[in-house]
Amino acid sequence: FGPDKADVIGKTPREVLGDEAYEVRREALERALAGETVQFQSFADRFDRGRVESEIQYIPHRDASGEVDGLAVLGLDVTER
Repeated sequence: FGPDKADVIGKTPREVLGDEAYEVRREALERALAGETVQFQSFADRFDRGRVESEIQYIPHRDASGEVDGLAVLGLDVTER
């Protein structure tokens, strides 16, 4: 479900998502990078599966001093619900 870890580590959200998807998620990403855990529903058309509904969480990652230095993304396919 989604890209391989090696394809996302060290890249910006725009690089991973592409311009269009980034713009759709920009507000949620900015909130997460400001320290808030954000949860939302997302829809995507996948070439191999058709329309997929996902529950997404952006979870801030903090360094040793407590500053946000990135985020973790959890995605759950909820298409069958």
